[in-house]
Amino acid sequence: MLLRMNRRLAIFGIAFGVVIIGMAAPAPAAFQIKLSEAGKADVFIPVVPAPTGTPTVAFSGVYGDFFITVLAQTTNSPGAPDQGYVLGSTTSVQNLKAGSGSDTLTITTSSTDFVMPASTPLNFFSGASGTFGINGGSLSFQSYGDDLNRLYTTTPAATFTTGLQGPLVASGPGTLSTGEIHGYFSPVPPYSLSNVTTITLKEGNLQGIVQNFPGNIPDPTNPTGFLQQVKNGTGGAFLNYSDHTIVTPVPEPATMALVASGLPLLGLTWLRRKAQA
Repeated sequence: MLLRMNRRLAIFGIAFGVVIIGMAAPAPAAFQIKLSEAGKADVFIPVVPAPTGTPTVAFSGVYGDFFITVLAQTTNSPGAPDQGYVLGSTTSVQNLKAGSGSDTLTITTSSTDFVMPASTPLNFFSGASGTFGINGGSLSFQSYGDDLNRLYTTTPAATFTTGLQGPLVASGPGTLSTGEIHGYFSPVPPYSLSNVTTITLKEGNLQGIVQNFPGNIPDPTNPTGFLQQVKNGTGGAFLNYSDHTIVTPVPEPATMALVASGLPLLGLTWLRRKAQA
């Protein structure tokens, strides 16, 4: 009898094991940066696991007319009870194009599969700041939440946005900030968060300027008749910036009432101590 039971348990265990092995593992959260410039194909930069285990996107290279260095864009998806976020530490952008015009780059950072915080509504905070180098430029920022959990979803498809912040315009070197905007987001988990930063930078001359040596030194081998040199031109405008989207739980009314009810007692205690001093 015991042998039969053991066989049945073994068969059940094998069958159960097949079910577990056959179940698909949960899909990992998508986390990417998208680079966009008019007339150029979009480039998508996937997540790279960081030594600390924090999902991080990092990139350094040329895209379109720009040299871009992303030191770290991070997410804590699927989130934590106290907050969910997409954070961008310093990202550097320089216009490499020679000329007298301006060019615009859009950098979108998007992270899916947030399930925490899960309360409704959530506080939604967003903002960006940057330091412009030579020639200046402009920066605009907009943050989005999407309870359909889509990657790169922005207006009008996104379910929530705090609105456009900027543009911040700098005519030369300087530091500017959009400040922080607060709103209320009521998602049904899972949901996604996206940061969209649009940067316009003036062109420069990185190709160098050919000119005569001072004093117009004769050089019969040169068609101009003078010895010439290549002088480094002025570089295109550049920007170092950071941005963030953070969601946190809204305190329950009961919690707020409890805090409020305790304030008079704290005030009375403080007055008594002051009177006894």
